Amino acid sequence: MIVCLLLPLLLSGIQAVEVCSNQPADIGFLIDESGSVTLNNFNINLDVVKKFVDAFDIGNSYVKMSVFAFHTSIGNGFYFSCCNDKVSIKSKIDNMNYNSGGENFEIALNFARNNMFQTYNETRDFSLKILIFFTDGQSSVQDSGSLLHQLGVIVFAVGIGSNVDRAQLNKIASNESYVLMVP
Repeated sequence: MIVCLLLPLLLSGIQAVEVCSNQPADIGFLIDESGSVTLNNFNINLDVVKKFVDAFDIGNSYVKMSVFAFHTSIGNGFYFSCCNDKVSIKSKIDNMNYNSGGENFEIALNFARNNMFQTYNETRDFSLKILIFFTDGQSSVQDSGSLLHQLGVIVFAVGIGSNVDRAQLNKIASNESYVLMVP
């Protein structure tokens, strides 16, 4: 099986970034749910994640997914251990609630490193590890992006709207070509 992650195959064709591998993949999503996002836009972001679910074969030998919302703390979501089929993943996504609040990128990225991409939450040692980080705003970024990269996680940062600081997203993404700006 070959996993090709083409962003933004599912993000309106703004610019193309491709990662291909013949190994299974663990794809995690961090979805901004701060107050500036609004419930409507939060739901649009969840719909984009569901398009990713539809785009891949899901299961232990293929792609597994984990999705969490964040603001100044981690919102609701689920780990890779949760679901092994598309219906279950989409059901979990549909049950995610918008909580609003401030924004803290470091908390979200540290959560991905210390929790989401850990074997006790069924991240697989042999899998390609990918994180897709969605935000519409700004927050300080220290070294949590580079610490994820050191774990071997390929990080894409998706900035939505005009209030995004691209320099912050560059610190989060594995490289600058993995930063996607969506108007």
